[in-house]
Amino acid sequence: GLNPLTLSLGTGDDFATLSSTAAGTSTTINAGSGDDSITVTSTDSSLAINTGTGVNFVNLSNLPGFNGAVTITGSGSDQLVLDESANHANATGSISSTQLTGLSPATISYTGISILTLTLGSGSNALSVQSSSANTVLSSGTGTDDVTVGSAAPADGGVMSGINGTLSVLGNESDTLTLDDSGSSTCKTSTVSAKRVTGLSPAPVNFTHLASLT
Repeated sequence: GLNPLTLSLGTGDDFATLSSTAAGTSTTINAGSGDDSITVTSTDSSLAINTGTGVNFVNLSNLPGFNGAVTITGSGSDQLVLDESANHANATGSISSTQLTGLSPATISYTGISILTLTLGSGSNALSVQSSSANTVLSSGTGTDDVTVGSAAPADGGVMSGINGTLSVLGNESDTLTLDDSGSSTCKTSTVSAKRVTGLSPAPVNFTHLASLT
């Protein structure tokens, strides 16, 4: 195949859909200055997405199909959607302010994102949230999911000082959420309400429809 392959979009508000990248062909998408929408459904080689300027939307669907690493460089105002909802198997993953691992065969890395949405599949999933910079929304599937927040997650002994973007966990009544700040030596005052925890991290942690909160 070709190596490399570059697709450059124009200055308007463009819509681009990439069904896959060819094995052995590194692919780059350069968006222009418009408000662009880019959807990718799988990769078999590395993919770089540079969104340019504007307020852009990037959708990576069917995460188990991403066999090639994805690197997204956003404008600072972009929305990134990571969709695992079609996966019915149990999965274990980790998400941070810069990357997602475990839910896809290859690593998905990102910068310059203002809103990040992750939708889990219907299996029983375990997700670690180690840090956040974008406002992050985690939506569980129909299975029983365990979400652990902390810099050392899924292990104990971490801190929550890296949660700098609001984190919202949307459960399905059977999910558990664990907030781990046990490694912190800083004196903190936290407030726990029916749908929010503040004070443990720079940004609040919101939640709904959980079976348990620890």
